[in-house]
Amino acid sequence: MRTRYDRTVASLREAFSSDELYLGLYEEMFSEEKIRELSRFCAVPFKPRFAEKKVNTTPKDVELNEAVMAAIARHYEDVYRFVAAEFPAATRLWRGYRYL
Repeated sequence: MRTRYDRTVASLREAFSSDELYLGLYEEMFSEEKIRELSRFCAVPFKPRFAEKKVNTTPKDVELNEAVMAAIARHYEDVYRFVAAEFPAATRLWRGYRYL
């Protein structure tokens, strides 16, 4: 359920107006630019030190073989296509795109 960005974003857009939503990619959230954007959106002071610590990261010692990665990408192809259209940076940040 948590990997269906297409469904999640559609539900959010039904419930909130565009000025009530901030949507972004996790992989970009630790740059000063994105922290500044989010701080502005939330009307809170900008704290660049938030870029220093990443939370909820995937362990680096977890590696799936190529066949599994390709099967996952194919299974979630609709999600990958949606995310590419909404967040073009994902195509360079998410490894799964190379399998489509």
